Amino acid sequence: MALFANGNPGGGRPLNSRNRLARAFVDDLYAHWQKHGPEAIDRVYRRDPTGYLRTIASVYPKEMVLEVVRTGMHPEERAELLSLLRQELLARPKETPILIEAKVINDHETGCQEAERITERPTQTTDRGSGG
Repeated sequence: MALFANGNPGGGRPLNSRNRLARAFVDDLYAHWQKHGPEAIDRVYRRDPTGYLRTIASVYPKEMVLEVVRTGMHPEERAELLSLLRQELLARPKETPILIEAKVINDHETGCQEAERITERPTQTTDRGSGG
């Protein structure tokens, strides 16, 4: 008599069965939420306000790190600076990327691999981003 089913040589549960079960559970839970979520929230709010607030608090992270950076600039100055930077970037000529072809050389004694450069040439690209 075999203790474990054929096709599962390691014994125990079949491979990925926990993942499939968890995924199915989450899918079912989400479907139920889509159907009953707002009504359930309202029911808990009316019947158990403390539980309602506890649930809300449990959803939020325990800590939040906020960093405020002040530039000393007025919003209009920031908008003008961003506009100038955008114009500068758009005015720059577009560079053609370089394609480097190489082959791998295996050193069987040390197990190291190195690349030997064969050619270096511009790639053939089309400008898909220009609107006009």
